[in-house]
Amino acid sequence: VDSFFVAAETWLRPELKDKDVAISKKKAKSVVCALSYSAKEKGAKVPMKLYEVQKFCPNIIVIEPNHNLYEKLSRKIYLLLKKYSIKIEIGSIDEWYLDVTHLMNKYSNPRDLAVVIQKNILKKWNITVSIGISYNKFLAKISTDLNKPFGITITEKEDIPINIWPLPIDKYIGIGKSLSTKLKSINILTIEDLAKVNGNKKILLKEILKNKLDQYIDNANGNNYFDDVDFNKKYYSQSSIGHQVTFENNYLIDLD
Repeated sequence: VDSFFVAAETWLRPELKDKDVAISKKKAKSVVCALSYSAKEKGAKVPMKLYEVQKFCPNIIVIEPNHNLYEKLSRKIYLLLKKYSIKIEIGSIDEWYLDVTHLMNKYSNPRDLAVVIQKNILKKWNITVSIGISYNKFLAKISTDLNKPFGITITEKEDIPINIWPLPIDKYIGIGKSLSTKLKSINILTIEDLAKVNGNKKILLKEILKNKLDQYIDNANGNNYFDDVDFNKKYYSQSSIGHQVTFENNYLIDLD
């Protein structure tokens, strides 16, 4: 979901649409956990502190996080998506993986199905989602972020050099800040650098990635065709909701 927490609040309060909105406690040094696209376009970023965001958006509307609202809306979207495919895995409170291979005899191409899903969610809750399509979860996840908001990106094997390789190494799913710093220190700056690594640099990379080296390189080259969706994964595990967010102001609301 595009800027999920803000989208949920905007569904509840339509007057927030296209406004500068931050989801945060109302203390100057509170870390902002979500921003509207309007605020992002002005230079504000997550996870800035509120006083830093206010330098870019002096009149930003600050809303304290509402756990109950976000979880209920997330569950509703999950149930809608499950109507398309029972092979569904929760990536986070606002992200899901669907295996729709079995539906391709009903649609001329996967983009048509993605458009249907986008339109149904927009019609029901007036919120937008971005969808990435590929043959494994790694590529689909990265593709989702390439055309936000309300975008659809398809990455086939032949699209990897255009869609995936130019991205900074920080965008590689599974590479966090600490690991990306180590990779940059040996001049692995993009996903392409990782995909094409060889010679002495590969030896240095082996010291960093150890026995996961081949896995990282295979992912970067799109060589994994057996990335199954774990549709038996328990819904809303503790890790489904980001640990960086403290939710407050819970209240009940019917989202139907």
